[in-house]
This record gives sequence, structure tokens and C-alpha cells, in this order.
Amino acid sequence: MPKFVQIDGRIGTGQRLTDHAKRLPRKCLWPVPHPRPAYPRPMLALLSTPVGRFRLFAIAEAWSWAGLLLGMLFKYVVVKNPIGVQIMGPVHGLLFVLYAIFTIEAMMHLRKPIWVLVLGLLAAFPPFTTWWFERWVLRAKA
Repeated sequence: MPKFVQIDGRIGTGQRLTDHAKRLPRKCLWPVPHPRPAYPRPMLALLSTPVGRFRLFAIAEAWSWAGLLLGMLFKYVVVKNPIGVQIMGPVHGLLFVLYAIFTIEAMMHLRKPIWVLVLGLLAAFPPFTTWWFERWVLRAKA
């Protein structure tokens, strides 16, 4: 159960209390706020490791496949307008290249055999396979 304290008229949530908060009576309705964390935000932490960058770009490449397929649906079936492919084509191409770079980096970092690296690079061609490959590689790591 969190400790309830009021500090300087501000009320918030949290478990860690500052030194001056420990001396105050615990009779407030809301818990005290946590101090700002010393570690970076989750997305920045994800980009700080080779495996994190691999995970991020594997998922982003899969989503860009979805956007590209949706753009192709609108281009050839719904409205016969190429704007969706003109936007998502370059985005998917950039994410495809970044996925390939970070797959090589992550497989070297994880010391995977060359066939796993080749499988990861081939996974970029069928739609949504990068997401499956990312989950498979990291599950096999544990």
C-alpha cells in the first residue's frame, strides 16, 4: 500500500519519499509522486542497444508493409489514385534498408550463426515476416 503524504501543497502518487516527506504526517488522500527516473525514457532506451534498434525497425518495417499494401489497394482497386503508394513506397524503402542494417548489427551482437542472419534478411521480403522473425530470434535468445 502506498504511503500518503502531502509535500509543499502538492499531492501525487508514488512509493519513494524524499527526506523531508518522511518527516511529514501521513494523513493525505493521495500518494506522493515519484521523482523523475534517472534512466532515459523507454523509446530512447530501446534505441540505445543493438537488439532494441533491431526490434524497433522489425516492427516498423512490418507496419510499413501494411501501409504499402493499403496504398496499393487504394491505387489499384478503390480510387485508382497512386498517392498512397507514392507516400508509403519511400517510407517502406527507408525502413527496409534500416531493418537490414540493424539486423546485421543485432545478429553480430547476439553472435547468431550466418544462416540466422540470412533468414532475417530474407524475412524482409514477405509481408509482416520481420515481426515474426524478431519474436523468434529473441525467444530463442532467452
